[in-house]
Amino acid sequence: MQDVAREAGVSTATVSRALNDDPAVTTATKDRVKREAHRLGYVISHQARALRSRRTGTIAVHVPITDRGDDGVAANPFVLEFLAAVGNELHRAGLNMLVPNARGIDDSLQRSGLVDGYLQLGYGIDDSAIVEAAEAGLPIVVWAPPAAGRAYSSVGVDNVELADRAVTHLIECGRRRIGIISGDLEYPNSEGSLRHAGYRAALERAGIPYDPTIVASAEFVGEASGHTVDELLDVQPSIDAVFVGYGDVIALSVARRLRDHGVSVPDQIALVGFDNIDLADFVNPRLTTVDQNLATGVPLLIDELQRLIDGEAPQCQTVEGRLVVRESCGADSD
Repeated sequence: MQDVAREAGVSTATVSRALNDDPAVTTATKDRVKREAHRLGYVISHQARALRSRRTGTIAVHVPITDRGDDGVAANPFVLEFLAAVGNELHRAGLNMLVPNARGIDDSLQRSGLVDGYLQLGYGIDDSAIVEAAEAGLPIVVWAPPAAGRAYSSVGVDNVELADRAVTHLIECGRRRIGIISGDLEYPNSEGSLRHAGYRAALERAGIPYDPTIVASAEFVGEASGHTVDELLDVQPSIDAVFVGYGDVIALSVARRLRDHGVSVPDQIALVGFDNIDLADFVNPRLTTVDQNLATGVPLLIDELQRLIDGEAPQCQTVEGRLVVRESCGADSD
């Protein structure tokens, strides 16, 4: 570093700040320092910096796995898109990503000095384990519906509002017998329960009676979603739309099963999913769905974790999602 400082005509402190893109250093000085560093073959020692700062520069990213195993996690493209977005953003921030092979948050990773904090995709069944780890001092940010007053931070979309928007769109398209396939409704703060609440709110505002016989839940495994469609059609063949709040993979499985029944999407039954996975734009008909806006949300997620690592108080932030209108709902696409 001394050689770089001498050749660039600056102090070693300025070299350090310039190579770390400190905004207090002018662009001209940064360029000169980086040019000399490159010429001399100097690179920052991240190990030495970690020893000085007592930080590892590594973030653990956890995806909850349920007792039924990881089949659903492995089959969900949204999970892979989330991990890719987080990995790219951490790389831009000069941080590393560790994906632990564990069913729950393992605070021993931080206690042993392997990671600085945790990002988690969703609460899982409930947030009790997250609360326990956060109260013990582990910096945690969860991609999930914002939950104020917790010891951890959360960043995510408003599931109630987005589900309401999706179902309202179906109603505006002339649909009246709208079924829903969601996740777990047992826990009031789960994504499934919140999206179900948005579904009910849209029906109530439109004066459409709530009918529990066209409300179903599905598992993210095998043919379970197909069997759910069979049951819905057997009970209520008059359904003219389905909001699949459990995600796009289930929605695509529903579309396939409807074709097996000879039902046309969207002519007979309109379909709306959730997550806007890449595949949603390549099927026929293309899937109308809700986009959770990872492009905006993931940088907020990482910024929030860095705040917690710096000792600041947890907070929750809401990301603005959007409805992506395509052919499966029977309306003109965006």
